[in-house]
Amino acid sequence: MLSILRVDTKQNKRRKTRMYKVGLICGSCVVVLAAVGVCWVGLDTAEKKLFSENPRFELDAVEIVPEAAEIESMVRGCAQAKKGTNLFAIDIQAIRTRLMGCPNAKSITVSRVLPRTLRIEVAERIPLARFDDSEKTVDSDGVIFFSGTRARSVASIEGYTGPLDLKRTVQGSAWAAIELLEVCDNPELGLHVESVGLADIRDGLSVRLTYEAVPRLVDIAWEDMGKRSDESVKALGEQLDRVITVLQPKDGGVHTHIDATYKDQVVVVN
Repeated sequence: MLSILRVDTKQNKRRKTRMYKVGLICGSCVVVLAAVGVCWVGLDTAEKKLFSENPRFELDAVEIVPEAAEIESMVRGCAQAKKGTNLFAIDIQAIRTRLMGCPNAKSITVSRVLPRTLRIEVAERIPLARFDDSEKTVDSDGVIFFSGTRARSVASIEGYTGPLDLKRTVQGSAWAAIELLEVCDNPELGLHVESVGLADIRDGLSVRLTYEAVPRLVDIAWEDMGKRSDESVKALGEQLDRVITVLQPKDGGVHTHIDATYKDQVVVVN
């Protein structure tokens, strides 16, 4: 009987010891959590006083780089950054997301310049060609955007029947026109392209250009045209070499109409 009582006593002591340890651990956790909470509140309060509620960091200027009249008004309107707003209370990512909706912007970087400036760096889309006589243009990525007065300085793509919604990507044979204009943008070729017609010339293009100060018409097609692959660019380059050879004949004559829609062959029309 005595041995049974001793066993019960030992078990009770062990149980009490376990309960004491559990209580000690729980109490320690509560203390730690309370301390973390106090620290968090303290840090949050300090952060507000030092940054997000500090009048020293109230927005005074929005700096747009580079300065460009064509895009500045669009960017300022999309940024929606009001003077007097604390810089650290401004959602940088939200502003960038809104600005990327601007069709003329290829990429956007938004940053804080302490103490009072919001800096917006814009990589603008560069117009490669315009559509007919409009001020809507397309860049080398095939993206449609509004270029205003700068549209007059680039070649035109004529006969495009796809939608011209801003930020939309072009379709169909317009990719061949983009490929041609990119390759011709080389001073060594001496070709100044004025317009590219998306004509049905054996699935080719009708190109009006100036060569050696003389207006020319070149109907042209090449293998895999519009795919913008290494192979299609190479094929286009070889076809343009043939065109240039015909445009500068040894007899000194001037050809104003060339048909380069045949594979590996260029024919003089006039």
